Amino acid sequence: MTIRKILAPVSGSPRDAEALHTAFRLARDLPAHVTVMFARMSPSESVPMVGEGVSSTVVEQLMTTAEQEWTRRATVARRHFDECREKHGLPQRSAPSDPLVASVDWLEESGREDGVVRRLSVVNDLILLPNQTGSDDDLQFTLTFEGTLMAGCRPILLAPKIAGDTVGKSVAIAWNGDVPVARSVSAALPILTRADHVHVLTAGTNKTEEEAGTGLADYLAWHGIAANTHRLETNGRKVGPAVLETAVELDCDLLVMGGYGHSRMRELILGGVTRYMLSNATIAVLMAH
Repeated sequence: MTIRKILAPVSGSPRDAEALHTAFRLARDLPAHVTVMFARMSPSESVPMVGEGVSSTVVEQLMTTAEQEWTRRATVARRHFDECREKHGLPQRSAPSDPLVASVDWLEESGREDGVVRRLSVVNDLILLPNQTGSDDDLQFTLTFEGTLMAGCRPILLAPKIAGDTVGKSVAIAWNGDVPVARSVSAALPILTRADHVHVLTAGTNKTEEEAGTGLADYLAWHGIAANTHRLETNGRKVGPAVLETAVELDCDLLVMGGYGHSRMRELILGGVTRYMLSNATIAVLMAH
């Protein structure tokens, strides 16, 4: 598998710029093409339902305000795109040309973001989303993230809140031998083969076999990837903090892991590694379900 097409949804929020810096740096290194997509909802979809007795004038005012807000968001998102493209010096193209040259393009679609992303995910290799670390809960982000992860067919790369200078030069894999992380590793192979350092992290729990990390390291070796294995002692901590702290200590700029290894409802209620990374990750995170 190669990563040649990356879809990067933007919403006109302050998180867009850092996410685009991450997307464009990864595209430059692979190389790949990034489609930066803004989804514009129609006013009728975005205006809250109003009860009977509300005058047509009020409804029209609400629709006008909603349209103005979507226009404002689109303008901000396009400005982020133009500024990042200029900073990274990437050409804007809508059709393939030289496969060894990274490129970007702008796309505006009609509809709710999560629905548009799911529809477009089938013709992209990777979906790059801004992480919500440190921000207030964002319903649209949650819908897009969970809809893409659970119902989409492509892996997600969560960009860090502050973009680093590199993406995938030093990679940590949170390995427990389950299917979601195996899919994530497979999706990340184009990045892992280019990495300077790869670290396999297995947490010391009764759910992960002692030799699990060694098995993955052997698998990666068949792909020409040399990996170091690390057995993490949680010492009463949850797995999420132990994995993230170790990845940061190893100076990794990317963490590869499974998304919702437990049931989604269990993680929403009790917490889990996926929910922890959504709230706390300071580096890029690639995950699949």
